[in-house]
Amino acid sequence: PKGILTAWPNDARKVNGRSVAEFILGAHAFAAGTPRLGSSFFEGISALPPGHCGRVEADQVKLRQYWDLPFADTNQATSPTPEEIHDVVTKAIVDRIPEETGVCIGLSGGLDSSIVACVVADSDRTQKLSAASVRYSDENNADFEHAKYLAGEKEITLFPTEITKDSLLADIDKCITAMDGPLDTVRRV
Repeated sequence: PKGILTAWPNDARKVNGRSVAEFILGAHAFAAGTPRLGSSFFEGISALPPGHCGRVEADQVKLRQYWDLPFADTNQATSPTPEEIHDVVTKAIVDRIPEETGVCIGLSGGLDSSIVACVVADSDRTQKLSAASVRYSDENNADFEHAKYLAGEKEITLFPTEITKDSLLADIDKCITAMDGPLDTVRRV
């Protein structure tokens, strides 16, 4: 909504309390459900449905669906083999590696980013691989240690950033502006 808010009069901006509560509960409450589609943090401003774009014409917003997720046949007799899953995941990652530049990924040290890092590092399409990783100063972060280990094993240039409570507080407003909403956990920084 930050693009819309620049044109929205200050006195007309009202916080949508229900959406803010759903956002916070969704991150902190067991089985809180998901926020309502279309809700935003502001009254009178709605989010577009997934896979849609909008165009403002006169006093109307016209929506157009530009993408839809195709679903696989659920009546399939067999499940994919581990080899088939490996091949599909590897192809999906390799197809997204740009050939003309080096690559930099976010490497948390968790399973997902580690799989991506290994596939990209082992690909013939990768010229140079770098990774950004975050370490929180006040905690023992095993994932960060794994990111360092993996970077060493795969010859990935690692750019670690240490976040302190003071640096997080100093930059929180910039993060909220960039993400169009409040941060509910330090992991989203």
